[in-house]
Amino acid sequence: MVFNQLQFFPFFLATFILYFALPGAVAKKILLIVASYIFYALFNPWYVLLLGAATIYTWLATEIVVRLPQQRRLWMWLGVAGPLALLGYFKYAMFVEGNVAWLFDYWGIHRNWSIEQILLPAGISFYLFHSVSYVVDVYRGAKTATFLDYILYVAFFPQLVSGPIVRRKDFIPQTENPDVGRLDWKKVNWGLVIFVFGLFQKAVLADGVFADAAVVVFESAERVAFADAWIGVLAFTGQIFFDFAGYSTCAIGISLCFGYRLPINFHYPYAAIGFSDFWQRWHISLSSWLRDYLYISLGGNRGGTFKTYRNLMLTMVLGGLWHGAAWTFVAWGTLHGSYLVAERLIRSFEWRSKGWLIVGWAATFILTVIAWVFFRAASFSDAASILQAMASPGAASSHLVDMQSRWLVSLVMLGALVYSFVMRNRTFAEVWAKLPLILKSVLLGLTIFLIVVWRGEPREFIYFAF
Repeated sequence: MVFNQLQFFPFFLATFILYFALPGAVAKKILLIVASYIFYALFNPWYVLLLGAATIYTWLATEIVVRLPQQRRLWMWLGVAGPLALLGYFKYAMFVEGNVAWLFDYWGIHRNWSIEQILLPAGISFYLFHSVSYVVDVYRGAKTATFLDYILYVAFFPQLVSGPIVRRKDFIPQTENPDVGRLDWKKVNWGLVIFVFGLFQKAVLADGVFADAAVVVFESAERVAFADAWIGVLAFTGQIFFDFAGYSTCAIGISLCFGYRLPINFHYPYAAIGFSDFWQRWHISLSSWLRDYLYISLGGNRGGTFKTYRNLMLTMVLGGLWHGAAWTFVAWGTLHGSYLVAERLIRSFEWRSKGWLIVGWAATFILTVIAWVFFRAASFSDAASILQAMASPGAASSHLVDMQSRWLVSLVMLGALVYSFVMRNRTFAEVWAKLPLILKSVLLGLTIFLIVVWRGEPREFIYFAF
């Protein structure tokens, strides 16, 4: 069950009514936990056992960290190693097996073993990252949560399968605040507004405008030509953003209806000027997680220029591998690591005019678009075919994407870029608050109308796979 399916709405409504009908904070938390486990079980009932086991394991590890201070470092590592081992098995075992098998075949070594297909549990990367960060935060001195609060922190259904990745400091204090469970119609109204606009991003923009063009181009990579290659890659550029930002926006809105605030996960990343700026705007919860728990743990910018660049590259390469068990994702992460290193090398150059700002934005956007080719392509050969087509303006059109779709993708992407620039230093909440009520009503009504009449074929959220 996902946010853009009709089945979600009765589930949400029933949970909402029961939540505010129940007396007491403990009963409300138990209801949210039960609802979250039901929500997760609808993907696959067996996933629930893994979620529960990981939650109990990491909670016990952190309790031992606190109660046995002489062994706290050992138990911190054990608490981190458990979730990472699960992630390694479910997400990377087949990747490792495939590469080992390729090496055996290359060297002519006979093998009579293989790994059966492993089903990747939905959202495993997200909830295990919650667990890992909690263990490390407690080791660093944060207060432990009650078992009930910790279960809710890990399993809270709006962010369970695709984030945002929420930290202990952002969530646990809310579970301890009695005001969170009280019905606040201002929060509910704003949460529903946010949810509607998030659903619009997913159903209309990602699925209705961009998805088909992206799919047809990347599934026909070997015969794509210049115009279609650019349209297809731009379509995926729009699809991945509106798909994931749409999910995050929906999650934030749903959470707010229950009184919980989740952190913003996207802030107009395609208006970024430079890649440090991009990663402060794209998947903010992941980039900050990688910074605080990986980059800084590796040494950060301490130890000189070479080590700083090494740490940047390692962080981004591992960030790419987090997204998927394929070398194309490693290439995507490597590209972004290279972009960040190159940016630091030229950081002494000052942007002195708006003209140079535009050049900086254009370079950031085009290089981001090029990197998306590796993120989306099924193989390096497909990526090479698309990149070659993008660099061959004289080639005849492949006519994979019809003219109407080309215009639609181009105009919506242009509109999205203009909107991003206008909103670059603003928040949606700030702008919405200043609009007159009549305009709010018209925009909200039009958005709901478009969701009903112009939504695309329902597709799973892309980041469910990660």
